[in-house]
Amino acid sequence: GFWDSGLFYKEHWHAPEEIYLVLAGHAVFNAEGRDPVRAGPGSLIHHFPNQKHSIQMIPGPLLAMAFWKGEALMAKSGLK
Repeated sequence: GFWDSGLFYKEHWHAPEEIYLVLAGHAVFNAEGRDPVRAGPGSLIHHFPNQKHSIQMIPGPLLAMAFWKGEALMAKSGLK
């Protein structure tokens, strides 16, 4: 996925666990139970099943691959 600079991907959660591999750019990943992580190229970010998380494209933009694993892969995310 590609997210432009300044975008805020609001807090949400879903049943599948999720792993981001950052290819280019930078963003701040927030997740319940851990300090914010400023991620750049080569960073791996892991979200556990049903863990609330959000992303701020600061400074952005961000190019990353997102992988989902687990149950309910086609279900909608819960939003806060």
